Amino acid sequence: MKKLLVLALSLLLIVGCSKDVPETKVAELKDGTYTADSNPDEWGGKINVSLEVKDGKITACEIKNLDNEGKEKDEDYGKEDGKITNPGLYKIAQNAVESAQQYPQELIETQDIDQVEVISGATVSHQSFKEAVEKALEMAIE
Repeated sequence: MKKLLVLALSLLLIVGCSKDVPETKVAELKDGTYTADSNPDEWGGKINVSLEVKDGKITACEIKNLDNEGKEKDEDYGKEDGKITNPGLYKIAQNAVESAQQYPQELIETQDIDQVEVISGATVSHQSFKEAVEKALEMAIE
């Protein structure tokens, strides 16, 4: 009898906890375009996101990875005075910028910022992306 009771309670617990959290979050979003910035990271850079919500779902997400001067990080990011003085650091910087561009598509696919996985080499960008998305979603919640 004890085993049956434990099994029944376990089933209730599993069923009760298997709620589809992303759908619950998505259902609360109102249509529109929402833009937000993360706080500056330790180097003064930040992420700017623009989310488009339609029918309660995130349908588009644009990311701008900005340096400490507010300029978008591009092929010059990681250079010193316009030159590659440290090829290893330049490659790391460029990989981080490139990898961060994958976050918006993953957000659209998962519809949940907590499900966007960190890409090795773009950890700081992920933290900033998540922060900016959360700020934008706050504006979209009804």
